[in-house]
Amino acid sequence: MSKKSLGELLAKLRHHYSMEVGKAAKGRLIDCWVKASGHERKYAIKELRGQRGAGGGGGLCGWGAGSARLRLAPPAPQPRNNPSIDQHQTTPTPTNSLYGVLFG
Repeated sequence: MSKKSLGELLAKLRHHYSMEVGKAAKGRLIDCWVKASGHERKYAIKELRGQRGAGGGGGLCGWGAGSARLRLAPPAPQPRNNPSIDQHQTTPTPTNSLYGVLFG
């Protein structure tokens, strides 16, 4: 099977997997995907849940820009105004307690 057809099949199976309630029905869908994709069962379950998938960061795996499952990264921490960091002191100064005791 081509990547495109596997992606289409995965999208259909994901929809059916999310709609199914029973364990036996979900098991049949997992078996179908394992046979088609050749992946191991645990990975196939993750793919059908939408936690993994073919296509990298695209729309086939459910993580695209229009997806309801889009997860945003937390914002990057902002630097604080800390004088000791801003001065980039690399050598200890006499104000440091250990340095003052040893070399003061």
